[in-house]
Amino acid sequence: MLKHSARGLTLTWVYILAIAVGASLPRQAYAQPQPSARERTDGIFRGRVYDIDFIKVSQRSQVLAKNSGSNLVAFTSNPMMQSLLQTALMLGTDMELHFENQANGEAFKLTFAKLTVQTSTDAGRVQWLQFDEKTNQCKAEIHAAAGSVVVVTSDPKAQGILETAARESIPVGYLMYDGNRTITRVKINVK
Repeated sequence: MLKHSARGLTLTWVYILAIAVGASLPRQAYAQPQPSARERTDGIFRGRVYDIDFIKVSQRSQVLAKNSGSNLVAFTSNPMMQSLLQTALMLGTDMELHFENQANGEAFKLTFAKLTVQTSTDAGRVQWLQFDEKTNQCKAEIHAAAGSVVVVTSDPKAQGILETAARESIPVGYLMYDGNRTITRVKINVK
């Protein structure tokens, strides 16, 4: 009888210790299961962004995307990347996301995103938008009367106009760019 009680006492202490250790972990550490180191590799994910969560403490946003077979939990601290992700979320459209593994084992870091817009090929329509964090540039293909042109910008205001054109299905009314195809002026308007 005494032996049984001692064993019960030992198990009770194990449970108390487990609860105490679990309670001291940050909520984020156990809120979502993390893949093992073997499963974490750089890669490309094609799917739909369904959740964007800005976290002030880390000064970045967590991004959740899914497709029919899997989910992606990643992050970005780049406002231009986040802006394109928000456009995809509002459109409810699949996009291509490139990510890299973090050495510290945290969530994947987004490095590239491409959003293809389902629209007509009328002049001024944005066909796709992409953002590359390595160059900090947004590229866009805009259909013109004589074909399509791919332009680039590192200005969030110009990117915002292109995203609005894509999201609201408004044709770009005026577009100027230099010899490097860098946007010098872009205009949309509603009649």
